Amino acid sequence: MSGIARCAVVALACAAAIAVGCGDTGGTGSGGFGGAGNSGGSSTSGMGATGGTSNVGGLFGGATGTGTGTGGIQECASETQQGTFTPVDLVIMLDQSGSMAGEVGNTTVWALVTDALKTFVQAPDAAGLSVGLQYFPLPDGACTSCADCFLPDLQITDTSTNTCCCSPPTGQSCALADGAACPGGGICFQGQCYSGGANATCNKAEYADLEVPVSVLPGNASALVNSLTMHAPKGLTPTAPALSGAIDAAIARAQAAPDHTVAVVLASDGVPTECAPQDISQISMLAATAAAGNPKVLTYVIGIGDVAALNTIAQAGGTTKAFLVSTNGNAGQQFLDAMKKIQGSLLACEFDIPQPSQGELDYELVNVQITPEGGAPEIVPQVANVGACGSGAGWYYDNPASPQKIILCDATCELVKASNKAGIDIVFGCQTIVK
Repeated sequence: MSGIARCAVVALACAAAIAVGCGDTGGTGSGGFGGAGNSGGSSTSGMGATGGTSNVGGLFGGATGTGTGTGGIQECASETQQGTFTPVDLVIMLDQSGSMAGEVGNTTVWALVTDALKTFVQAPDAAGLSVGLQYFPLPDGACTSCADCFLPDLQITDTSTNTCCCSPPTGQSCALADGAACPGGGICFQGQCYSGGANATCNKAEYADLEVPVSVLPGNASALVNSLTMHAPKGLTPTAPALSGAIDAAIARAQAAPDHTVAVVLASDGVPTECAPQDISQISMLAATAAAGNPKVLTYVIGIGDVAALNTIAQAGGTTKAFLVSTNGNAGQQFLDAMKKIQGSLLACEFDIPQPSQGELDYELVNVQITPEGGAPEIVPQVANVGACGSGAGWYYDNPASPQKIILCDATCELVKASNKAGIDIVFGCQTIVK
């Protein structure tokens, strides 16, 4: 669980006493998030620091307070509930273009990557994660006779029969001159967009129709493994409609399961070679729009080989940079490690907000407490939003107007993941400590 061994919810029953302080045995310092705690004494805020050893650095660089008391929050606690991580769903869009057949030793990049995915979805650590899968390119639709193709650019070759035929319409209309490029990819002819000689469909709706729908592991593992076994590399790289379709599928999933965190994983070994747009900066705008949307969908990228250009998509998609996998004998392990890191980054940083068993939930009386293994509990301050995180410790609500999740700031998340067996407590009842 990426360094998170538990996520407990502490429900408090301090009632009106909260306003004047729940305890008087804890230190008065705020050492839990970077300040220095004082020795035991009274606490006027009800947020006394946990008694500990003087001058011992906390998880976030501060010192815990001294004294023998347990502090205001701990004295008020009357109930502990087991909390849950926000359920995580991944929509994987996997490149099956011909270049994935490149050989590495006695095997292929495709075999290494698909074996890694099979291992990932069948691993015990993946239980509870939901995964869906689609591939790109997908073949163009059924062809008709070449006699129906009035423009040479509309002709494609049926690779199964090696015969010339005519690409079908993509389903998009256009008001452009015959032969002009359609805005969404393909060639305009008599008011209809055609795939334009491509051996793959440029219709994003076909990519959004996942071959393996999103469902929870381990139950969905056999369907994913069987699907991966049935595919083989062929064709070019229509990145734009593939990513757009994956995002559409992820948004639909997020709308159907609003309490889930849904993300896209785009895994590709090359830059776009088919379907418009092929410019990386334009494709990145698809990921940027999804990351800024409601529901929010992040885009993770695994670049297989020398494809640093894909960093632009990952950055726009809210995930900083692509995971780059070198095409050598260790490619499978690198790909597996990337998938585990993606899973861990989502699990470690977002938590559901449970309802207290007694009374109504007051979002201004919520605090987040982190306990490093063998260390004292530390209160993390709330910030207004992700933009207010900075480089320090903090957390924020996903939607201040109607909160569903508590999200740790990146710096806090990374420290928690690096801390072995850290615990997360969501504490109800005391005035929220705000940065």
